[in-house]
Amino acid sequence: MKRSHSGQDVDEPSKKRSVTHLTFTKWQTELDKELQTMSWLDCEVKNEGVKKMVTKLSCKVCRKFKSKIAGRRNYSNKWIVGADSVRTSNIKDHAGTDQHAHAMMLLKKEHAQSSGLSPSSYAPIAKA
Repeated sequence: MKRSHSGQDVDEPSKKRSVTHLTFTKWQTELDKELQTMSWLDCEVKNEGVKKMVTKLSCKVCRKFKSKIAGRRNYSNKWIVGADSVRTSNIKDHAGTDQHAHAMMLLKKEHAQSSGLSPSSYAPIAKA
């Protein structure tokens, strides 16, 4: 608690942004066409009363190919272990990184090989 200039107790705003799991699911759906989030976006949740709150965002694809992307330019394990900042702008920023693009290319190549297709012809279909 902090005291205002008038001497009254004032609650400090929380520095960490949190969203419900329902909001996370909505983001995943809204961003999927542009960023293929259904295939890679994941989260950790914490039960707060009756609500499930998202505490971290992570990337399933970067986590899967961690050993192959660790040497990439500007590599960071933030999205592998879970990013604390729960914002759509951070999702978009991660999707634009070199390490994520490389991990997605490795995923497409893996799916293409298992399907008998060439990696360039494979386009994943998001699952709801």
